Amino acid sequence: MTDINPIAYCLYYKGEEHNPFEEIAEECEKYHLDVSLLHIAAMFWSYERIWHEEMLQGGEKLQRCVEDYYRTGLEDFNIKDRIPLELKALLYNRFMHWQEAGVEDFKKWYKEQYLETIRRIYYPLPPIPASYRPSTKEVAHYIAKWNSLENYVNQEHALDRLFFELCPENKRIEDILVKCAALNDFYSTNIFDIHSVAQHILALDIDERLESGDLTLVNDISLCRVGYNHELHFFYSFATKYCSHHKPESYAIFDNYVEKILLYFQHRDHFGHFRRTNLRDYKVYMQAIQDFRTFYGLEKYTIKQLDQYMWQLGKHHFMKRKYRA
Repeated sequence: MTDINPIAYCLYYKGEEHNPFEEIAEECEKYHLDVSLLHIAAMFWSYERIWHEEMLQGGEKLQRCVEDYYRTGLEDFNIKDRIPLELKALLYNRFMHWQEAGVEDFKKWYKEQYLETIRRIYYPLPPIPASYRPSTKEVAHYIAKWNSLENYVNQEHALDRLFFELCPENKRIEDILVKCAALNDFYSTNIFDIHSVAQHILALDIDERLESGDLTLVNDISLCRVGYNHELHFFYSFATKYCSHHKPESYAIFDNYVEKILLYFQHRDHFGHFRRTNLRDYKVYMQAIQDFRTFYGLEKYTIKQLDQYMWQLGKHHFMKRKYRA
């Protein structure tokens, strides 16, 4: 183990106070949905939480588990999967406590249940080859591909001119309205009451916050009352686009394809401390983007370029694939 927070090695537990898999299972059961995988995930969440708390205390209480683990000759079992030995030892301890089984049964349970359940919850099938790894070469390939798509390039140039030259400020309803309408049309964000959204942005007086890169602005723009009944809506993706087109290096665009890429690689390669449920907190989302860039050594690329790469990669692998979370 290194000085990295133990939570970085957990597949299921991400610091939540309550077990999220139990909460989701309770909701699913109301609709008579199969929750067997969620119950398995909830079990592993509780084991990882125990391990995490013990490691923060120094891990002394886990030593007996480790000793038992060594005695069975498992010290080299699945050694390259990045799961710490102390966590494997705890999992072995719990398995043997509840099962009348042997070492080979544990190995099968570990590989088929512990390592695979989280993937099966999020992805019915592996959408991306296991050998694929994000790299500077891959990013360059997808950026070149993006630049060859005339419709995307022309759309970006038109929005750049609108946001940077024609209407860079947000002090007039007319300027805000035309920018909202353009984003709604180009990105198909399906906002049916653009005028109310524009009024909401005007009232927030956002220019200084944009200039300073205030990430809380995204969630403030997202929550907006629209329609005849003034119902509260959460236009999260739109808000990220509105901020990003003003300050592309301060604000990443939230998109379903990018979200799926982040979740897939996080659960496969274990970087970052996020779940799908908290990526709607924009600070968490931006940290996830930064963690992805650092983990795969992509610092030479801008936030905008990473967005182009991840969106295309996600579209290529997930467009025809049903996503479950």
